[in-house]
Amino acid sequence: MRILPLALLGSAVVSSTAQTPRARSTWQSVQALPAGTKIHVNTHSVHMVCDLKSVEGDGLTCNNGRDLVFQRPEVKSIKLVARDRSLPIGAAIGAGLGVGVGVAACHKKGYGGVCATIGIPVGAIGALVGYFTDFTASTVYKAP
Repeated sequence: MRILPLALLGSAVVSSTAQTPRARSTWQSVQALPAGTKIHVNTHSVHMVCDLKSVEGDGLTCNNGRDLVFQRPEVKSIKLVARDRSLPIGAAIGAGLGVGVGVAACHKKGYGGVCATIGIPVGAIGALVGYFTDFTASTVYKAP
């Protein structure tokens, strides 16, 4: 069956591209980021994408249409936005799985090529999932 190799390939792509958080990320790694860096900020009450403005010892300021200040104790994690990498990887995984499922489902009936076109909409869904989840974003800071 062709689905299993495609599923294994998809999981290998995800595991090889997804960045694992550093064992001991520090606030200094956040302070080293240049102003204007697009980041994911995850706090106890909100998760958002914003442009970094400045980082102090006790918090950071970023902009998402307006300036937002986050105090260091409320920040759970900070990741670098990588949607330009997550979108095509999500599309490739979705298209590969869609083609595999389409070919496998129609193989016995002789419609394999026609059914393989299911990979196109599934690839588009994979691209959207990749973009909005940004699963390849690199962790810069994780609260202890």
